[in-house]
Amino acid sequence: MSFRILLIEDNPGDARLLQIMLRSAVGDVFTVEHTDRLSTGIALIRRSKYDALLLDLGLPDSQGIDTVKAVLSQFPTLPTIVLTGRDDDELAAQAVGVGAQDFIGKEKLPSDTLARALRHAIERGKIREKLRESEELFQLITENAGDLIAVVDPHGKRIYNSPSYQTVLGYSPEELKGTSPFEQIHPDDHELVRNALEQARSNGTGGRIVYRMRHKNGSWRFLESTRSIIRNEEGEVTKVVSINRDITERRLLEEQFMQSQKMEAVGRLSGGIAHDFNNLLGVMIGYAEYLQEELEGGNKLRSSVDEIVKAGKRAAALTRQLLAFSRQQVLDPKVLDINAIVCDIDQLLRRVIGEDIQLGTKLDPLLGHVKADHSQIEQVLVNLAVNARDAMPNGGKLTIQTKRVDLDAALLQNHYPNNPGSYACLTVTDTGVGMDAATKARAFEPFFTTKEKGKGTGLGLSTVYGVVKQSGGHIHIDSSPGEGTTFNIYLPLTCEVSATKTAEPDPMHVRSGSETILIAEDEPAMRTLVRNILQAYGYTVLEANDGEEALAISREHRGAVELLLTDVIMPGMGGKALAQEIIRERPETAVVYMSGYTGHTYKEQWPLEPGSFLLMKPFTRQDLSRTIGLALQSRFTSVKRDLSKAGID
Repeated sequence: MSFRILLIEDNPGDARLLQIMLRSAVGDVFTVEHTDRLSTGIALIRRSKYDALLLDLGLPDSQGIDTVKAVLSQFPTLPTIVLTGRDDDELAAQAVGVGAQDFIGKEKLPSDTLARALRHAIERGKIREKLRESEELFQLITENAGDLIAVVDPHGKRIYNSPSYQTVLGYSPEELKGTSPFEQIHPDDHELVRNALEQARSNGTGGRIVYRMRHKNGSWRFLESTRSIIRNEEGEVTKVVSINRDITERRLLEEQFMQSQKMEAVGRLSGGIAHDFNNLLGVMIGYAEYLQEELEGGNKLRSSVDEIVKAGKRAAALTRQLLAFSRQQVLDPKVLDINAIVCDIDQLLRRVIGEDIQLGTKLDPLLGHVKADHSQIEQVLVNLAVNARDAMPNGGKLTIQTKRVDLDAALLQNHYPNNPGSYACLTVTDTGVGMDAATKARAFEPFFTTKEKGKGTGLGLSTVYGVVKQSGGHIHIDSSPGEGTTFNIYLPLTCEVSATKTAEPDPMHVRSGSETILIAEDEPAMRTLVRNILQAYGYTVLEANDGEEALAISREHRGAVELLLTDVIMPGMGGKALAQEIIRERPETAVVYMSGYTGHTYKEQWPLEPGSFLLMKPFTRQDLSRTIGLALQSRFTSVKRDLSKAGID
């Protein structure tokens, strides 16, 4: 092979001798260029490429170890052999220590030693160059990688941490160097990480694990980690390399999705239970009220029946809360001014929270309007006020605030599963005991409560959750122990104009009648109860156990059918489809719906047709009579108006 050598030597005799020795070398061709000044040699190296450098330490313009430093500081990868006329081991060690490949004394230089030393120096130089390139590539990758790259010894002590540790966790590599990673790993995850480290030492890989690491600011980040090992020539594990990816945001989104799925499943179960329970309660309350009317006040059984009615109504209130949570109640959405609702309910809230809690409001005059059920929004405020009162047993401050906010797609994707746009934000903040992470995660679950046994049903916040969701909004909790709690409720703003409120007809005088009422109810006990009540009030009753049968009865009946009283959810044809067919064939027929729940989510709201009425199960005899009266009177008013338009008195 052919090698190009630069010789920097100020002694002409030594220079000629070295050139002769290299020309006579066997096997390789050494082309030698010579200069007697360090400055000239450095200039030559800048202009040309040399395979190696022979360097004397005693030059006119440089002396001793500084000569080596001057060259290698500018050309660190150039293979350099130091020449000296003295046998100085200390100087040799210094030269090699600053980067020289070898050290040769000119006085004891055999003929083949120089060529062999050059060959070795050049080979080592090539290896060093490859190592340098690898190190540069490794540095380029690790400094620009988003993942956290760590190298530890077999016992877990840190050897290297990539700069991304500072970006993701806030620690500089200098802060982490030489420390144990267990100082930042969550205590509950220590065993998991130790097992993975042991598995890596034993099998060469540690599988994939997810663990928590503390950020410099004290928060916890979720890391997904894989490991590999480095062995020495004897096969012993010397290093473990760990690649860690920050999956905190993904983990939070997964937890939100799982929580949403769990709440949906619980909601469906709750709605189904409430539906069946409402039918049973309706029958129990109805017959108990019948017994109340039949028993005189002095009858010893009257007080027992009164208690049955009270218990039934309390159970009905619980089922209404379950339906609110499951988003399966029928709402009556109207265009609302949230600020006006807050002002109207102010005095009620003050009575709810007590005198030792200060109530303050801060309302945005430019808030706008939302479309929701007025009574349900009031229920949300009352439930949150009760929750705040219980969180402040020694008094405190409750603040209700409204403001208009615009949520963009990026924010919604990470935090709020709604559509981008303008929202009315209703914020309720207390200065109470606050919640830890575990409590926040379960706060909206039905029947979950942190109160003492017998002091809460666990349905207050679940009702709030259901109402907000069914209204197309979102609710978010911000709380920590000792720091109070803030509920942020986001309801989409609407451009619709609030309708003018019209006076409802007074139904109090409509207690009985002779009109024909068609009942469609698939629960036999409920159907029998309703029939008996209506017949007792003088109405003519036609009854069917489902929608198809009711439609057939209507078509066969030759007389008028003044009112259809139908359950919403029935096998086969449901109440809404039945009502549409009846109204198409008998436009003069009024409609009253009975419902324990709608069976629909807030995305499929079940609006009432104009002129129709809703009777929520379980209902009392008075509720039934009043609603029937309202519907018939509304029908009478509508018919009279139509006749007037036609010019008929």
